[in-house]
Amino acid sequence: MATQKRAPKLPLRPDPVTVDFPTFFEFYFMPGMGIDIPILDIHRKACRHLQDAYLGDNKNVEGDPIQFYVMNMPPRIGKTVMILAFIAWGFTINPKSKWIYASYTQTVADSKCLDLQRYMESDWYQRNFNVRFGAVRRADQFRTSECGEVRAAGNDASITGFGAGHKMKLHNGCFIFDDPANPNQAASPVETAKLIKWFGDTALSRRESPLTTPMIIVQQRLAVNDLSGYICKTYKDVCLHITFPALVKDDKDQWVSTIKESQPVKDLLRMKENQPLVFNAQYQQEPILEGGNMIPVNRIQYYDERPEDIEKMDYEAKFITTDTAMMTKQSNDYSVLMCWVKMGSKAYLIDMLRGRWESPQLTALMAEFYKKHTENGKPVRRIIIEEALCGLNYLQSLVQAGLPAEGIKRTKDKSARVSDILVYVFNGQVFLPRAYDPVKGTGSHFTKDLLDELLVFKKDGNNDFDDQVDAFSDGVSACLAMPLTTFDTMGRMKDPRFGRATGKGSFLSYNV
Repeated sequence: MATQKRAPKLPLRPDPVTVDFPTFFEFYFMPGMGIDIPILDIHRKACRHLQDAYLGDNKNVEGDPIQFYVMNMPPRIGKTVMILAFIAWGFTINPKSKWIYASYTQTVADSKCLDLQRYMESDWYQRNFNVRFGAVRRADQFRTSECGEVRAAGNDASITGFGAGHKMKLHNGCFIFDDPANPNQAASPVETAKLIKWFGDTALSRRESPLTTPMIIVQQRLAVNDLSGYICKTYKDVCLHITFPALVKDDKDQWVSTIKESQPVKDLLRMKENQPLVFNAQYQQEPILEGGNMIPVNRIQYYDERPEDIEKMDYEAKFITTDTAMMTKQSNDYSVLMCWVKMGSKAYLIDMLRGRWESPQLTALMAEFYKKHTENGKPVRRIIIEEALCGLNYLQSLVQAGLPAEGIKRTKDKSARVSDILVYVFNGQVFLPRAYDPVKGTGSHFTKDLLDELLVFKKDGNNDFDDQVDAFSDGVSACLAMPLTTFDTMGRMKDPRFGRATGKGSFLSYNV
C-alpha cells in the first residue's frame, strides 16, 4: 500500500478560509476519521474541481458561471467519502450554507446523511472547526446552529419546501448527485427516462439560483444516455465535464492504472478484453451500447487550429456531405451538413450543421453553407446527396440553382459503407476539431455530439440516430477513397461576384 504523506499538526482553531479542500480532505478529514484509503492523484484533482465548483471560480467564454460539474470516476475509490468530506468542508467556509444530497434511493441517501453527521460530530472536527449542530437532526435532514442545512433525497423524492444555495450569494451550498442511478437498472430505458424526468421536473427547481448554486454530479458512467450524458449534451455551454479513466498511457506509451491500489494494470487489461462494456463505461468513462463500438473513435485525431484557418491552408479539395430528412417532429431523423477538406492523405472536418428543418429551409441552408465555404479558401468541389427519397428533391433544387450537387446511389447498407472507411479512421487519417471547452472558449460545439453517435453506432443497424454517421462516412470516402480530378486541384470556373471558382455552369440564385 502506498505510504501517505505525514499529516501536519492541526492548529487549535485554524482560519477555515486558509484551509483549501484538497488539504482538508487529505490531511484533516482522512486522518481525523481514521479512514484507510490511499490518497491518489485522482482524489487530489477531483478535490480541486469540487473546490472550484463551490467557490464559483469557473466561467465559460461568455462570462457565465458554470452551472453543472459532471465528474465521472471509477468505482470503489472512495468518491462518496470525498463528497461527504466536501460538504463538511463547505460548512467550515460557511456554516449557513444549504445543501441537497441526492442518491439513487432514499435509503442510500439517508445512510450517507447519517455518515456525514457522524463525521461532523467527531472530536477532531468539533475541536478544529466552529460548526455546531442545530435543533433538527434526522436521518434525512439536519441543521447547523447558524441555520445551515443538509437535505437527503432519493431520485424520486419531491424535496418540497427546501432549496439548495442562495439566490444572490456564492459559497452557500450545492446540489449534489452522488451515484444518481442504480447500476443494476442502468440499461433500462424506462428507469433512465424516469430519472431524467425527475431531474428536469424536480431537481432543477430546487436550486435557489442556477447562477450561484452549482449542481455537481459524481458517478461512474453506466450508459451512453445516463444522467451524466444527458446533462453534458443538454447544458453543454454551462457544463464542465471531468473524466477520470482508470487505464491511461504514460509518456513511454505504456499502460498505467490511475487506481492501482484497487485495480492493477493487469486486472484492467483483463477486464478490457473480457468485459468491454463494463470496462469502457465504469472504468474508462466512455460507455458504449451493446453491439456498438464499430467505429474506433479512439483512433480519430484532433486539430487545435480554428476551422477557418484550415481553409486558408494549401489543401487539394473541399467537399460538402449531407444526410437529409423531410420532417421536423422530435421523433424524426435529423438533417446534417458537413464540410470536409482533403489535405494530403488526411481528411479534416471543418464545419457541421445538424437540426430538423422543413424542406425549403433546408434547401436554403444548403445554399448558404455552400456559399460560406466557397467564399473561404478553395471552392467546394461537390455537394454530395443521396439520390433517393427526399434527397432527390434537394439534389434537383441545388442543380437548378447552379450548385455542384452530385447524387450518389447506395449499393451497400450503412454498416458496409462504414466498414469501407474504417481503415482511414484506424490509421489516424481522420481529423476533427477538439470538443468545445466552455471555460477556455476553444474547440467546436459539434464534436461531442458527433463522437457520441459514432461511438454507439451498431453494425446491426439498430440505432436511435445515425444521420451523422452517414455524412461522416461519405466525407471520409470523398476525401480519401475517391480519386481527384484536375478540377479538384486547379479550381473551377470563376463567378464574378466572388472572384472564386464555382460549381457546374453559371451560378443562378441562392433564393432556392
